[in-house]
Amino acid sequence: MNSCEYLEKLGYEITPVEPTGLIAELPSLKIRKRLIVLRAEMDALPIQEQTELPYASVNQGCMHACGHDIHTSNLLTVAEILNRTKDQWKGKVKLVFQPAEENGGGGREMIKAGLMDEIPDAYFA
Repeated sequence: MNSCEYLEKLGYEITPVEPTGLIAELPSLKIRKRLIVLRAEMDALPIQEQTELPYASVNQGCMHACGHDIHTSNLLTVAEILNRTKDQWKGKVKLVFQPAEENGGGGREMIKAGLMDEIPDAYFA
């Protein structure tokens, strides 16, 4: 199951951001009192992985070697916790899975997709 499928299974509404990013929101948290944005970057580096580990990249010329896997895993865990505790929240939360952080283009694509149309009260990355 990929990140998008996992978030949809939890009940999140997804805004895809080409080519691989997404913005996720829980419908029950859309009542605006405050907006918090939580962001994780999802880059792979243009390196051929040669570790032979069971979780090694299956894509030629791509390696998750810079810690972004843990960022994505952490945000997916936060998504699950937010879903489980959604009755305790009085605000809006956007979860941002940003591609292309290493070369700078991913942030521009997220903004083009509407990420900053609503200015957040807090933005954590």
